[in-house]
Amino acid sequence: MSLDGLNSKPGVISVGYGYKRVKGKLTNIPAVLVYVERKLPLSALTADETVPISVDGKPTDVIEIATVDALAVATEVPLRRTKKRPCPGGFSTGHPAVTAGTIWLPRFYVEGKLYAGSNTHVWAPHWKTPVAPGQSVLQPGPYDGGTPPDVLGILARWQFIMKDEPNFLDFAIALVEEENVAWGIEGAPMVYERLAVPEVGAEVAKSGRTTGWTLGIVSAIGAAVKVRYAEDFIALFVDQIEIIPAPGQGIFSMGGDSGSAVLSRDGRLVQGFVFAGAGDFTYANRM
Repeated sequence: MSLDGLNSKPGVISVGYGYKRVKGKLTNIPAVLVYVERKLPLSALTADETVPISVDGKPTDVIEIATVDALAVATEVPLRRTKKRPCPGGFSTGHPAVTAGTIWLPRFYVEGKLYAGSNTHVWAPHWKTPVAPGQSVLQPGPYDGGTPPDVLGILARWQFIMKDEPNFLDFAIALVEEENVAWGIEGAPMVYERLAVPEVGAEVAKSGRTTGWTLGIVSAIGAAVKVRYAEDFIALFVDQIEIIPAPGQGIFSMGGDSGSAVLSRDGRLVQGFVFAGAGDFTYANRM
């Protein structure tokens, strides 16, 4: 059975490649991780609902998880919620129709034009409101007091999120002016490189609007996860990174951290960006 076949089983929310957990602790045994709404005894499952004991020659590990939500729903933790000019990555931002998320990279050039980046659901929530190029993106986000004069940039492009086909990216970019954005990400060095393929077990960091600078461990790669954007809008994302809090960290991300850059622990390798989560589990798009 393939990962796609596992993900189509009733009650399965996410699948991915990682290491088996025993009594809540990671082992060094490679496994196919299967996340379900509710873990039940085999006697309570039909044949269609039963997860096989192995897939692709690897044992399966069934883990109970809450519904995975896009993380633009702001919470009350008062970090990085103020207006800042020039603004680095890791601060509050949002489309006028959302609450708040996080600026990913605040300035990068494409064909000679200056852009900033965040998630589609932070800057271009097309399933809840009409979205068009030229609309304003605010800093801070509306939940944090952002109003029409607080324009960070102008929406340029976004990845359309589909309900009926697999998605890879939840990403949008906005044209910005030099005076509005700073070089770099809050808490990280000024020099970045791109790491295309993060490894399971790698230590990572993120810099976000709600929880600031936090540390985590890559717990799965190649994840296929169903993400709730609204009660009637659930989208499947494939080839995603799953991250859990580092030992002693407590939490890696919360609502409002969507768009946060995921970096190597020393902050120098950009690996992806946060877009969804459920409890201890954070999901990030790969670079």
